[in-house]
Amino acid sequence: MRSWSLVVVLLAAIVLLGGESVYARRSKDGACACPRIYDPVCGTDLSTYANRCMLDCKAEEMAARSIELRVLRRGACDEPIQEPIEEQPEE
Repeated sequence: MRSWSLVVVLLAAIVLLGGESVYARRSKDGACACPRIYDPVCGTDLSTYANRCMLDCKAEEMAARSIELRVLRRGACDEPIQEPIEEQPEE
């Protein structure tokens, strides 16, 4: 019984602390608190965001106006899309 309680407590801690929430990134004054790590993503609005956190904060603002913003792809919007090169069979 004691081990079962420990499992429940650990699972609750993982759920509460492990999940990223956009709301947790906001300070009391409403400013978005994202890391300064440059890992660009292209949004469905065709704007490049410095990282996923920045896009998520903008998405929260836009959701208030009933506009959905998601990640379109990794990398800047103006970067060419890297598609795999298919090898042609030799004849």
